[in-house]
Amino acid sequence: MARVALPESRVRTRRRKRRGVIAVTILVIFLIMLGGLVWLSHSGFLRITSIEVSGEQTILASNVEDAVQSQLAGSYWHLFAKNNIFLYPKSQINNALPAAMPVIASAEVRAVNFHTISVSIVERQPKALWCGNTVEASSSNCFLLDQNGVAYAPSADFSGDAYKRYYGALSGGSTPQQYLTPASFISLGALVDTIAQSQPQDAIASVSVDQDSDVRVAFSSGFTLLFDLSQSGGDVYQRFELALQSDAFAGRTIADFQYLDLRFGDRLYYKLK
Repeated sequence: MARVALPESRVRTRRRKRRGVIAVTILVIFLIMLGGLVWLSHSGFLRITSIEVSGEQTILASNVEDAVQSQLAGSYWHLFAKNNIFLYPKSQINNALPAAMPVIASAEVRAVNFHTISVSIVERQPKALWCGNTVEASSSNCFLLDQNGVAYAPSADFSGDAYKRYYGALSGGSTPQQYLTPASFISLGALVDTIAQSQPQDAIASVSVDQDSDVRVAFSSGFTLLFDLSQSGGDVYQRFELALQSDAFAGRTIADFQYLDLRFGDRLYYKLK
């Protein structure tokens, strides 16, 4: 059986050419639009040229500006300028500033006009000091702890009891690192402050938490209060007050004791010096 190849009909040829023309036209329009958007993103009247910083207390505004400028440098996919007022990486800046400067707890960036963005920062406030894993292995290089137990910056050489000194393990690979959990540190800090206010004659020298969650509050006189981190702060303080009112403490101060152990429920253990 012989096979004969018939020539392509004129209608099919015209349709194929028309589809080719349409495809080329769409591609040209797309490239023109893309080029227009690229040009617009690099246009001077939409470029960020000014950064306003507010909320800084201990860090320089110029350092914050430099960190923001580093996030605005370059372009997306080598096409669209990052410092365009409509395209700047807002979320990335909000996350990058605390990572670059741990003293910053949070940052909020917003556009002011076509050339200016505002960066509002909130700095961490020091609550206490973290000075090592254990009191015995402590060094003079302490870190500031904020109200949530975040160790965020080396501390100055504080003397006296301006800040309580805490000891125990930190979690996290690099600064900032976490001491305990935020909830545990807030609860422990409130309890320690309450105990300190009840014993103004005997300053708290250190607060340490070991791997078993045993807490040791050491006083300048040499007295140590022991309790479990998982115990309610209100319960610990109530039993501490009841112990001070017991016959064993009658006519004595905590300075006369070596320790008071509250880790075993209703049973209290103590030792005189």
